[in-house]
Amino acid sequence: MYDYIEISKQLYKDTANLIHLKERNKFTSSGSTLYHIPGNKPLKLIHDPESNKINISGSIPYFLNGHNFSTNNKEFYQGFEYLEGLLQISLFDSVVEKFEFFQIVETPMKANTIIKNHLAPEGMGTFINKNGNGRTFEDNLYKLKMYNPQKRIFQVANSETQIQAEGLGFDRNKQFTKFEVHYKKPYQVLNNGHNVILSDLLNPEFIHKIEDSYLQQYSRIMKPKSVKIPATKKELTTDKIILLALAESTGSTGQSVKEILYSFLKQIPDSILTKEDKKARQAQIRKLLKIIQEEDINKYDLTELLKEKMQYIN
Repeated sequence: MYDYIEISKQLYKDTANLIHLKERNKFTSSGSTLYHIPGNKPLKLIHDPESNKINISGSIPYFLNGHNFSTNNKEFYQGFEYLEGLLQISLFDSVVEKFEFFQIVETPMKANTIIKNHLAPEGMGTFINKNGNGRTFEDNLYKLKMYNPQKRIFQVANSETQIQAEGLGFDRNKQFTKFEVHYKKPYQVLNNGHNVILSDLLNPEFIHKIEDSYLQQYSRIMKPKSVKIPATKKELTTDKIILLALAESTGSTGQSVKEILYSFLKQIPDSILTKEDKKARQAQIRKLLKIIQEEDINKYDLTELLKEKMQYIN
């Protein structure tokens, strides 16, 4: 599903009807004017009279409905059809400068637990929300975002929006996770260096290309596997429970249990544990580590849920 989008259009001999828009700012350096297109959440339109070029940006779901937790391609099309009527120009031949594609899936565990077990892809920077509600991974081509949509719906949104969300299936007692891909340079990553046109985003073949790309970006994120819990009481002695809990928690940091334990062992002064003592402890650690086994299926991986939500066919 699409959310934020930025498009540009060279009007040439056409003239956009701006009479229904609210003028917000004039940029003296460029001569351009910023307008707001009225809606549940206004879109931005910048008009450069000298070049007769316009740029429109914002969230189509927010513009239409005041939220972005449920939308579809039909609404996306209708949103731009409305804008065409308002501005009295064609828009589906506009160039797509940037856009976001997302899915929200119901998950068997809390979003925060899933999110903290998603680690930065190689070459991407990481930003973790202060409240632990989300993570963002970013480079010069993409921004990948994961967060708990329920926090926005049931803690930030007004009561009317909350009621609307519940009518769309967002049960307060269930768990949901949202994954977004922000395409900063869609022409480069989706269309071999050629401009992506707005009508492309409604073409079934191109939508499938976006879905492929979306899943590929998700697959770049590292997801540590969870620890398999032993099947018998005998195997769950207190020291082994501590070790298993440590292994589970370190998975979300990218560190290994062995590294952590060896590092701690090195910090102990030789006056307490001699080098020979430490070698003996390392041998015991290696023996204990053999009980740690990973689950066959990664419980933190959302790939199949995302595919199901998109009704993805490879």
